[in-house]
Amino acid sequence: MIGHNLENKTNTDPLFNRLRFLSYDRVIKDDLPYAEFNTPEIGLAVNSNEDISFYLSSAPGAMSQTPPVVSTPDIVIPGSAAVNYVIKVGVTTHTQFASILDGNIFTNEPGNASRKVGSYILMTDATNYKWVPVVSLSVVSGVLSIGLSVEEVGYEVYINLGEMFFVSAPNWLVHDSINSEFYSAKFNGLYDDFIEGIVTSGDKVHDTAEALPWFIRFTNYQYGAMTGEGFITDNASTVGNTSPIMGATSYAIPSALVQAFDTDDFATHQLLPIPISGAYLESDGITPSDDLLVQSLAGKLNATIEIDVTASANLPINEIYISKVDYNSVVQVHDYLVSAEVGPNGESRLTKITRIVAEGTLLRLITDAPMKKTIIIGGQTVERYREVETIIEYYKFFELKGFTLNSAYHMPDNTQARVDAIYRDTLAPHLNLFKALIDKDNISFRYIVDSFGLGIQTESKFQLAQLAKQRQNATAILNAPSMEDFKKSTNPRFTDAGGSLNTRFIAEGGDLSKNPDFVYSLPIINNGANYSAFFTPYIVMRDRGKNITVPPAGLASNNYIDKFVNALPWSIVAGPRRGVITGLGVVGLEMNFNKDDRDNLEPFGLNPIIFQRGVGLMISGNKTAQQNPKSALSSVHVREVLIYIQDGIAEILKDYQFEFNTPQTRLEIKTLADNFLRGIQQDQGVFDFKNVMDESNNTNEVIDANMGVLDTFIEPVKGLEVLIHRTTVLKTGAIATGQFR
Repeated sequence: MIGHNLENKTNTDPLFNRLRFLSYDRVIKDDLPYAEFNTPEIGLAVNSNEDISFYLSSAPGAMSQTPPVVSTPDIVIPGSAAVNYVIKVGVTTHTQFASILDGNIFTNEPGNASRKVGSYILMTDATNYKWVPVVSLSVVSGVLSIGLSVEEVGYEVYINLGEMFFVSAPNWLVHDSINSEFYSAKFNGLYDDFIEGIVTSGDKVHDTAEALPWFIRFTNYQYGAMTGEGFITDNASTVGNTSPIMGATSYAIPSALVQAFDTDDFATHQLLPIPISGAYLESDGITPSDDLLVQSLAGKLNATIEIDVTASANLPINEIYISKVDYNSVVQVHDYLVSAEVGPNGESRLTKITRIVAEGTLLRLITDAPMKKTIIIGGQTVERYREVETIIEYYKFFELKGFTLNSAYHMPDNTQARVDAIYRDTLAPHLNLFKALIDKDNISFRYIVDSFGLGIQTESKFQLAQLAKQRQNATAILNAPSMEDFKKSTNPRFTDAGGSLNTRFIAEGGDLSKNPDFVYSLPIINNGANYSAFFTPYIVMRDRGKNITVPPAGLASNNYIDKFVNALPWSIVAGPRRGVITGLGVVGLEMNFNKDDRDNLEPFGLNPIIFQRGVGLMISGNKTAQQNPKSALSSVHVREVLIYIQDGIAEILKDYQFEFNTPQTRLEIKTLADNFLRGIQQDQGVFDFKNVMDESNNTNEVIDANMGVLDTFIEPVKGLEVLIHRTTVLKTGAIATGQFR
């Protein structure tokens, strides 16, 4: 867990710049100040000029700006989160909705420390005041409905000087003057740091009045569940501060209880002072702080060791003396000390203890780099850390809630806009997911299979083609739009005057005589045209007793995978041997193409799937999206063989990285590359090839740049896409006498 390799990567790799474990999110020994804070009470206008109403859910017609009083029949079951009191606010007709409510009010769920915590609204029974949880929010017809769960009779919304009051999210940090300890609420920075492990039990706090710092303990605590515990607010309402929570057994605030002890076994409780001027000291034991100041030490992973300053005076900077009696059982070889060197952003680094030498009453610690020495009153200390596996006592397993797909955002809704949004938010080149997918050392895959329909747009599905191109060793198997979508499209239009689909218009991008706003096209070369193959039409399948149409790419991809088992990686996936579409429930095709249709679609770059008598459904095309200009890369199998060659050569070159660039090394590489390509040639992947790696392409300039260049030239084998049979009738005897040509 802790060591130079991991630490070094954290500090040098800009793509891996945060290690979120215990306090390593910051420097290892850090002075972390936390100021006392009272949660703001937010006022919202309630008057005859504002669109705001109150009513009991049991009497939905009784809406008024006068808050109703909850009676016994209206009461909900405690902790049920049932709504019995609703506040309705006009989204556009209440003048403070945008500035105050929007984005500042949230729902609660009942439960314990892991529950969802949201907003609370102040209510009263004319004598008492309580904060009531918001349990539902909904917007219908321009009205926001705020649902409350009121568990006691006689309560209504508290209004003072034309305002009601709510707390957006409990985030106080308060000093308990009776018990001399602190409470940090759910949304306070100290609570966040406690949950994330930035501060832990075993860290320290130094009271200015004490000679030595104390150890602090953090405990999960349900604030508000105990009698006498109320919200800690700025009291804008004049009555909200210290007012309790209604239904506190279900809606208490998950908090961190912070207590101090004189030893790390937490035996004797100490009194934390009120954070006033200079009440706490930083880890140097000198600098005062007005805030609660935690000296973050990563808890049980560390030990503070005092240096024998006098004995260490003449030692090298990577050596110190410490007391053998005090620390013989505390340190061992391969432990780590905090290093004097820090990362570019102040991150702590560690230096390993390489030797420990016993010299009388002292131990001499020798590290592989200078260690960080912290000045304290009367001396100096260093911090020792161990690998986490050496000090843990048990593993605690916990369950993570699964991610829920939101149909309003994450799922397609049969619109091009939603598909574009999904691509834009996941596969834009600047996003981390895109960068991870094009990193061949990070993840392995061979095909990108399109699962979306639609696509009537300029450079259809270019996002997936672009991903394949940037990765360089993947082919994108993509869906052309369905014939039904082409028929329905009016701008551009693909139907003739009689309303029948005309595939010539598909190849032309639409009926250009109609002056469409855009034309349908496939990706250009720069966006991966020759790394992608489009298939059409949709496949008809039987599902749950009825026929449905599905995009063809998924079924076509099965054939591409099968060739790695039944043929060769560069075999052409088309025709009756490797192009037959099979699968459970396959019935037929959305449209049966005739010869004219195929003659229109194939030159455009769409691979038709046809029904062939005696064979069944069959891929009848081997085209990439690059059909203009036409080249060898206009055929899918050529891209496939190139990928195989480039991956194979890359594996050869890996073994020679950092070898000397000499004629002997270059000859070895060329020989291996020749042998590799000869095998492909024998299996009909290429007609011919030539590898060059000599002084002609490894010039002095190339060598001085610490580079080596291997150039590979290939002539790919072409496919029999069109077979022509010619029959000639001759007169008798012509064949025997050779009188024909």
